[in-house]
Amino acid sequence: MRSILESFFYYGDPFIYVEKGVYDLPLVILSFLVASFASYTALTMAQHLVEARETREKYLFHWGGAFALGAGIWSMHFVGMLSYKMRMAMTYDPWLTFLSMLIAIVVAYGVLMIVARKRLALPALLIGAILLGLGICGMHYTGMAAMEMDADLRRLLLSCPWRSPSSPRARRSGSLSTWRGIAAYSATGCTWGRP
Repeated sequence: MRSILESFFYYGDPFIYVEKGVYDLPLVILSFLVASFASYTALTMAQHLVEARETREKYLFHWGGAFALGAGIWSMHFVGMLSYKMRMAMTYDPWLTFLSMLIAIVVAYGVLMIVARKRLALPALLIGAILLGLGICGMHYTGMAAMEMDADLRRLLLSCPWRSPSSPRARRSGSLSTWRGIAAYSATGCTWGRP
């Protein structure tokens, strides 16, 4: 079981082969603006979808809202990924990149089907939120899989008892501030260079 998990998670010393990068602030701000504009557009189209009377109108607002929300989530994610500058060359597989956008749009279509109602009940809102969250995860990990570089992407298991800052292993490995630094690397999707 551990060998399967080692394909996704990193158990060793994270400071040996870690590739450090920096964020390009203008691109981070652009990512935020893209997400804000896409959310506003999608919510506006969802409102029009609820108020539409004709089938053709509903169809156009439904697909328009799904595209605005899905493509907006995808664009925000990829602009954010592009804002992270590393020293290594990196490209993206075009088919996996397109698939990640398609996942976001299709899930957004399903979410709008669930939540675009005159009276939104709490269960429908919860189902829509969970579905959208799963869609974002699917889009994110497909987009990360599209990255082509001379490195492996791994996650640190910091929430596990054997890796917590209060565990004996963590105390032997370093201070709490070191572990906070590792958590920051983990949150940004650490890139581990190949030796």
